[in-house]
Amino acid sequence: MPKTGWAWRRAATTLALTTLLAVGGCVGAEPADVPTTPTADKTPTPTPSATADLTRLPEKPAAMAEPTTDGAIAAATYVLDLYTYTINTGDVAPWRAITLDSCSFCQGVVADVAEVQTSGDAIRGGAIDVRESRATEISEDTWFSVELDVVQELSERRDADDALVGQNPPGTYTAVFALSWVEGWRVDEMGIQTPTEPAAGKEAG
Repeated sequence: MPKTGWAWRRAATTLALTTLLAVGGCVGAEPADVPTTPTADKTPTPTPSATADLTRLPEKPAAMAEPTTDGAIAAATYVLDLYTYTINTGDVAPWRAITLDSCSFCQGVVADVAEVQTSGDAIRGGAIDVRESRATEISEDTWFSVELDVVQELSERRDADDALVGQNPPGTYTAVFALSWVEGWRVDEMGIQTPTEPAAGKEAG
């Protein structure tokens, strides 16, 4: 059965995301002549309402107006809200407006939505609850990395007769972003990681 969440896609974007974070996530500009020291902020993040309408276009938070670590966290949180909206409605225009063509995960979302629409199916659910956030300024006012620890609720794929086609159970993930600021936020790349489990046969130290 086709899956409806993002767990199945995370492996395909890990290498690209790691590379972007290593080089500063450059898009459309050259790195600054004098590198800046990365700064990391850890910020408690408000969680969305459990009764949120997933088919309503999310509003951009005011904190997104500035290229700061707080702004990067706000932008990444908005992107997750936008992801849920996109898969529940099939409206990819807002998603395309903030993501770059070079973002493999982002383009995969667009392709998935097109496939679901072509089949006549629909996605329901998959709300995302952000539990904790961390941001690093890689290059001053330009490139940022963000990690959001999240819980994603159950999501289902149903056909035109409302019959269940597939589903993903709730899961805990870390959403990792490479973001750039060029008169506004853009997603250079993003990926989804699951919590690391201890290797078999080894005791926790």
